[in-house]
Amino acid sequence: MKKIFVIALCLAPSLALADDPMPGKWSISKKSTVTISGRTQNMPQPPVEACLDQQQLAKAVAEGLKPQGQSCTMVDQKTLPDGVSYRMSCTGERPVEVTGENHVSATSFESKMTMNAAPVMTSTLELSAKRVGGC
Repeated sequence: MKKIFVIALCLAPSLALADDPMPGKWSISKKSTVTISGRTQNMPQPPVEACLDQQQLAKAVAEGLKPQGQSCTMVDQKTLPDGVSYRMSCTGERPVEVTGENHVSATSFESKMTMNAAPVMTSTLELSAKRVGGC
């Protein structure tokens, strides 16, 4: 369930602006890169398959893209032909700047989000998904 939430969370800013993703089984690839104090670690993960329905996606949209324990403000958001680009500023225990771009269609999505907790850490999450059939 946690994986589905993370996937849906990254889709949240673009779902209202693009074609609704079709419910069904999705193959999802995820790659994370974390840089802490100048040391970078790449964390690719094997693709996973998950059944996603409209209710799960709608819940993610309602909850927004805010990192846990943070108070975030959307600083910039631009509509793209197939999605959205955005920038958020978050305050809390560790202030974070978040930038991202999402591209969504009924049967695929691409998402890249970068969180910058300067000067110590930068984290990038890239997701690529394709609908592979029904559940």
